[in-house]
Amino acid sequence: LTWLFGISLLFILLLLLLFFKPVKEFLLKSSESRWFILILLLAGVVLRFVVAGLISGHPTDIICFKSWSADLFDKGIPSFYASESFRDYPPLYMYVLYAVGGIKALLGLSYDSPVFLLLIKTPAILAEAATALLFLRMGKKEWRPIVFAVFLFNPALIVNSAAYGQVDGVFTLMIALMLFFFLKKRFIVSGALLGAALALKPQAFLFAPIGLFLLFAWIVAGIRMLRLPDGEEKTAHAAALSQRGKSVGLAFLAMLGTFVLLHIPFFVFHPGGFISLYADIFKSYPFASLNAFNLFSLLGMNWASDKSLLLFMPVGTWHLIFMGGIAVLAAVVYFREKDSTRPYLTALLLAVLSFTLLSRIHERYLYPAVFLAFAVFLLTARKEVMLFAAGLSVLSFLNQGMVLDAALENRFQIPNQDWLLMAGSAVMCVFAVWCIILCFDGRPLTALKDWYYKTFKKEGSVPQLIDRNKGRKMTSTEIGFCVALTLAGGVLAFWNLGSLTTPTTTWRPAHIGEEITVTLGETRQVSQLAYFGGLGIGRFEFFVSDDGSAFIHSGSIVNENPFAEFKWQTIPVNTTARFFKLVAVNPGYALHEVILLDNGKPLPVQITAKNDTPDSKGDPAALFDEQTSFPDRISAFDGMYFDEIYYARSAYQYLNGLPPSET
Repeated sequence: LTWLFGISLLFILLLLLLFFKPVKEFLLKSSESRWFILILLLAGVVLRFVVAGLISGHPTDIICFKSWSADLFDKGIPSFYASESFRDYPPLYMYVLYAVGGIKALLGLSYDSPVFLLLIKTPAILAEAATALLFLRMGKKEWRPIVFAVFLFNPALIVNSAAYGQVDGVFTLMIALMLFFFLKKRFIVSGALLGAALALKPQAFLFAPIGLFLLFAWIVAGIRMLRLPDGEEKTAHAAALSQRGKSVGLAFLAMLGTFVLLHIPFFVFHPGGFISLYADIFKSYPFASLNAFNLFSLLGMNWASDKSLLLFMPVGTWHLIFMGGIAVLAAVVYFREKDSTRPYLTALLLAVLSFTLLSRIHERYLYPAVFLAFAVFLLTARKEVMLFAAGLSVLSFLNQGMVLDAALENRFQIPNQDWLLMAGSAVMCVFAVWCIILCFDGRPLTALKDWYYKTFKKEGSVPQLIDRNKGRKMTSTEIGFCVALTLAGGVLAFWNLGSLTTPTTTWRPAHIGEEITVTLGETRQVSQLAYFGGLGIGRFEFFVSDDGSAFIHSGSIVNENPFAEFKWQTIPVNTTARFFKLVAVNPGYALHEVILLDNGKPLPVQITAKNDTPDSKGDPAALFDEQTSFPDRISAFDGMYFDEIYYARSAYQYLNGLPPSET
């Protein structure tokens, strides 16, 4: 990963260089020449094509884009989604891939041709160039060339389009244009672009609240207008609201119409496929996090099911709670900001908090937030926003870079214990808090200085506390810093506190002789037996066999302590066997999982027979259904330690309707 940090450092140095006054003045003066802008733009594009030729891209995504482009051109658009092959993208980008497939056929390129690979990556590269040009039409003129240069040579973008081979640049261009026209109050064009973005990636729904806020503002304005006394003022307000209402209504129709029209050629012969496509899209990737630097990865839930419990609620439920909270915060930002920054600042908050707090988030989904942060800087010229945008760029680059680096080695799931994943997730959570501060308190660095001088009075060199008896209340800035410190302390306290993947299903036999038999498929060396114990006391005997009929006693699982911790324990076996049998001889002890090990590695098993009674709790098969929960190293991270029997154990008993150990 050295190259990731090296490129990040180069980007930071580039950013510092651009803020150097002579360089800034040179860029500002040179930007008046179209030739200079064109040369800089070509340099950024050429750099991307060089990287695109050197790096093959994410294996899964590139294979999909190549096969889709060939299928689209060879078999035609109407039959594309009728195929049984994997298709998980909405139609808009399929038009682009259709054109790519046509060029491939025209040039007679082979599937593995380097030119075909460049063609696959070209649309995203050109989209990034177009987005960079858009900055030359936005915000403060003196900062335009700097933001143009920083965005054009931003490693977070280059790694996405040129190295990764993904199309987040195309999606971000759509969002950028949507907000650009929204700010100019050309709502119909903005609505059509939102419809196109939705037909490109469902993630565009994250930005749909901006349109809903516009509609809500129109309704509120109408209610206020009705309260005005009759007269010229009320008539003028009514006319303006009527015109705005038409624009809002047509914008909604433009969004819906664009979305539908883009789908018609693909589903004209099988309209039911439209529902199937989006049903599959919204059911796909049901995980808490997908290698993203976010809260769920920080909590050790990368690639964990979104049905997994987090503080007694499924991750999916937390997703809905966070989504509601983000919408409320975004509404407050939208209605308190001026028109010039309203859509961009609201969109930035939506993008950053959604990436940090929602489930089913991929590492690439931070990309639009990078553009939005630079856009907010251009509109406000607040240097702390540029610092925020630069930090966001580095985070996005590191996140995408580490995932691509692993994918090129056919490793597609970053381990929960990966230090970069954990550190990046912790920093991203801090950035989410920082984003809220930016949106609600303006300049955080200036606010910190102002807060210091308001809270402390300097007398000589010793700061003296202000008399709190004067009834002074905490300012919003002080509250913000307290919340940020509390969240940071909470992150440090709960970071890596314990595993969330310990076995949860159990078998508690009720009668002597209940048993289960499994096979290893062939005679294998078994060095240890590992088990995760639960409630109760009791004894199991286990036996091994080579033929499945003559079993030899090999050891015992015994628990005589009613307050024993729930944790992994191992028993030496050191034998060879093909079959393994576990028999209850003193029922009453619940086991969560049993694993056969060879040099610390779990051996795959298959259940061949079981014998239990209706009185037993659970199914004997539950002992072998969570084999992947066994840790690389047994420690308190994956099981209870002594003090937890008072609280964690009692809580577990309450939840399962059992008498608690402690009251």
